Amino acid sequence: MISKVGTPAIRNTYQENEAKDASKTPRAVDKQGDTSKIEQLKSSIENGEYTLDLKALAKKIGEELL
Repeated sequence: MISKVGTPAIRNTYQENEAKDASKTPRAVDKQGDTSKIEQLKSSIENGEYTLDLKALAKKIGEELL
């Protein structure tokens, strides 16, 4: 026999977990806001104007490894 004891607690826990998962999903990219940076990077790469700061990149990789 299945008991109904704790059913609201289980339901609330499930709803809380679902709310947490929903907040983790990526939001839609705003066409005019976020893509402008991407378009600038894209055009600078295509034009050969994009350069990497290798020292900063190496430092960041080193920090991630530690």
